[in-house]
Amino acid sequence: MDGNLYCLGGVGVIFTLVCLLAATTAIKDWRRYRESESWVPTTAQIITGNIIARRGSKNTSYVLDITYTYKVLGQSYESNQFSFGSEGTGYDTRKKAEGMLAKYPTGSQVTIYHDTNNPQQAVLERKYDSTGAILAVIVGVLGVGMIVYAYLQLLALGN
Repeated sequence: MDGNLYCLGGVGVIFTLVCLLAATTAIKDWRRYRESESWVPTTAQIITGNIIARRGSKNTSYVLDITYTYKVLGQSYESNQFSFGSEGTGYDTRKKAEGMLAKYPTGSQVTIYHDTNNPQQAVLERKYDSTGAILAVIVGVLGVGMIVYAYLQLLALGN
């Protein structure tokens, strides 16, 4: 019984560490999203647009891979940053991904936003999806819950 509780606590620690890593990424994306609100618009050209199927254990998600090129002060740049967080990057059906990709046909001119202090930083859509942050919180709560439960059970057993 003790071994199972130690194992549960160990899994809780792993969940908590994964939560911290995911939360760090979500915070970084949130900050970049907030910074992008002051970025300036410029015209870019879509050079490639693809849908990548990513097979998971239970389902397949369809991820957009859109690359665009733009100029700032005569210097050419290329980026594939669509948005921040998971917004616009994964769809549960190919049809949804194709619908979004249709907004950005190869060769078309689009408005992107770039950082005037660091022009190589650009984004196609200034959006943020909090799905990653929400999942981080859920995994963190589960992890801490496992640790607390295992600890309390071990205390009750007198270990």
